This record gives sequence, structure tokens and C-alpha cells, in this order.
Amino acid sequence: MTNRRQTVLVIGGGAAGIAAAWQLRRGGMNVTLVDRRSSLGGRLTSHAHEALPTVFDNGPHLFLDSYRQAMQLFRELEIDDCFHFPWPLEVPYAFAAGSAERLTAWLLPSPLNFAAGLLNFKPLWVDARMRTVKAILKLIKGPVDSQSSIQQWLEKRTGEEEVHFFWKPLVSATMNANMADVSVAALREVFRSGFCSPLRGGRMGYCRYPLKDVFHDKVLRKLESAGITVRLNEAVIGAEIERNRIKWVSFQQGGKSCFDHIVAALPPAALRKFAGSFGAGEAIIKSYQLDDWRETAISNLYLWARQRPLLDPVTCTPDGPFDWVFDYGRLWGNAEAPLCLMFGQRSLVDLKKAGVTRDLVLEKLSAAFPTLRCVDWMASRFSQEARAISIKPHNLWGKTLPLKTDLDNLTLAGDWLDPVLPPTVEAGVRVGFKAADKLLYKYERP
Repeated sequence: MTNRRQTVLVIGGGAAGIAAAWQLRRGGMNVTLVDRRSSLGGRLTSHAHEALPTVFDNGPHLFLDSYRQAMQLFRELEIDDCFHFPWPLEVPYAFAAGSAERLTAWLLPSPLNFAAGLLNFKPLWVDARMRTVKAILKLIKGPVDSQSSIQQWLEKRTGEEEVHFFWKPLVSATMNANMADVSVAALREVFRSGFCSPLRGGRMGYCRYPLKDVFHDKVLRKLESAGITVRLNEAVIGAEIERNRIKWVSFQQGGKSCFDHIVAALPPAALRKFAGSFGAGEAIIKSYQLDDWRETAISNLYLWARQRPLLDPVTCTPDGPFDWVFDYGRLWGNAEAPLCLMFGQRSLVDLKKAGVTRDLVLEKLSAAFPTLRCVDWMASRFSQEARAISIKPHNLWGKTLPLKTDLDNLTLAGDWLDPVLPPTVEAGVRVGFKAADKLLYKYERP
């Protein structure tokens, strides 16, 4: 059997779907990629509004140069030059009283570079610095209980000071999750994969253009030029099962089509909806406990000014109501671009209940960044990704969920299926590649 005669439908145009579609097409299959959104990239996208001066990203994203599979995909899609990874790594801190500090990685092999930087990080007392370094080394080298959350693990080894100034901002930036919601094994994988690579460890960077310009415009052209059929504003709303295979899929815009294989690169909630549209899908819902997954929001406030001082590209603000400040004027090299305040894993409803208003945020912002006190903010917008992160049920921590379902021609992909990494671009790409490779291997066998 030759794989060139096989047709594959990839459902979902996020990182996992793009990776799977690209790998399958490289393997010679005829690939159709569909997504219900109007652009590729999933959460890696940008928005525009006629009342706002510029576009704004769906939310700030940091990338690690040592995440090998994501960077491999970026190189193959010819978008790797859209990212900048400053080195040596410096993380600026801005405090509520207006003081500032920097956490700087030294020019030493990983993880010694971070250990040396932490031992000289002045906001922490000396004993807190020592505890932090010891905890990192134990996390990297020692065994961890996958049933323990990051919060539980840290409570036994660290103090409130270093959690506040180091661990909480780190987890928020690299894992997009609250410390109580993720296994400590996932944090260990972030350190090992992202920060302990001998040459690239800790090179944390950012996209130099609006995310939509990269993950939609450039990637769309590359996929289509490779022969992949991309259908946007399209959703798969049902399927017909025959002899334990998906025979037909139905589309929201009308019509149905037959494919040899389906790759569902969907988050748990979307997969739950798809599987619920056909009878045999109940077994999938039960096997992957799709009713038990939670989804959390990430909220941001974007601010525009006619004229303002530029800040560092990314600044940690541990004392604020916001966790991080991203200056898109620096990121994009565009003085009209907004400032973005990231509130972490909280919805807009949560912020409202906590009394977080625009005026309060501007007051705290001016206190932390004195150069912004006289800025006239001409436009602002609160935004949120309502389903930003899929939180794994606790009884699935430490378990590997299969990509191949009980249906003969349905394979799953998505960042939530990586057995160790938290939901990140690297996890999505890794699982997308793996799902495609499994399918290619199946059809390459004699």
C-alpha cells in the first residue's frame, strides 16, 4: 500500500494541527486541514478593531529556543527568523514601589548559568536564594511524585519569598497555569527541556511580528504551496461510522466527505463536542475522561498612547494585580504598538469580582514604572482567551493517553496529550509530529 494514495483530514489549525498536516504532507499524503476560526494558529493569533490604533495579539507568548521540535517546525515553515532570543537571558523586574532589578543568567553551561544568576538576585535574601538553587537542582536531578502539584512540592522546599518573586512568575510565563493545577513532573520537564539544554538552554524569546502575520499569513502560504488544502471558517459537525471506521464527516457549511484517516487536533472541550456527534464517540469521551477536563482563561489589558517611553520587551511585575508587562513597541519595533499587562490564569469575571479596574491598573502601573506617570492613554481594551488552558484531571497525572483511538482511522493530537509537558507550543508540535509519524508508519509497512 502506498501512502501517496491516502487522504487525511486534520481537524484543528493550532500548533498540533499545523505540525501534523505538515508532517503528513511531507510523507506523501493528501492532506486537508480545516479550522472553525477564520485564521490558522489557534491561540497564536491577533485581532483588530476599528476603534483601536493597531492590531493586538490574542495574548502574550514566550518561546524557548531549546524547544527543539517547535523550532524544527518553524525552520521548515520558514518562520524561524520571525523570532528573537536575547542572550544572555535577562529578566527585568519592576516592583510596586518603583524600584527595578534584573535576574541575569551568567555565561556558564546550563543549569549553572541560572544558579549563578539566582545567587546574585538581590530581591531575595541570601537564604532564599540558596533554597531556590537547591530546589532547582533537586527538581532537575531527583525523582518527583507525579501526583504532587507544583504548589505541594514547593511548600516542602521553599519559602513564601521565593515563591512570590521567582516560582510563581516562572510557572505563569512558561506553563500558563496555576501552581495547584499542574503536576510537578511537568515543571521538571520544562526545566530539563527548556532550561538545561547545553547550548540553547534558557534562551527565552518572543515573536517580532503580530502572531497572525506569522502563524496565519506566512504559514498558510507555506502549507498551500506544499499542496495542503486549507479550509477556514469550517467546522466538522458530525461523522458516520461503518465497521469501526469513520466513513463520512459532515461539515457546517454543508456537504460531507470521505477520508482514509482523520486526525482530530482538538482541545478536550472541542473533541468532546465532536465525539458527541456520533454514537461511537461515547467510548472516546469515556476513555479520555473528556467530561472531567477543565479549561481556564487568561486575561490581558492592552493600552495605547500617542506618545510614551518604551520599556523592556518583557518585564516581571510580581507585586502588581498583573504578573507581566509586554511592550509590543519593543517586540514589534513599532512605536504605535500597545503595552500589554498579563493577568495570568484569571477570567475577566474573576478580575471584576476582585475589583480590578482600568483605573486601578493604571495606578499600579504608574507606581511600578515611574516613567509612565504622565502618559495619556488614548485607548485600552481588556481581552481574554476564555479557553486558554486545558487542565488535566488529577487521576490522569502521570499517565500517557494514547493518540490512536478505538476507531480504526481516528487519531488524536493536541498539546494536552503530551505525557509530560504542560500545554505549550512545544507540546502541541511534539504531539502533532508524533501523531503524523504513527500514521505514516502504519501505511509505509508492506
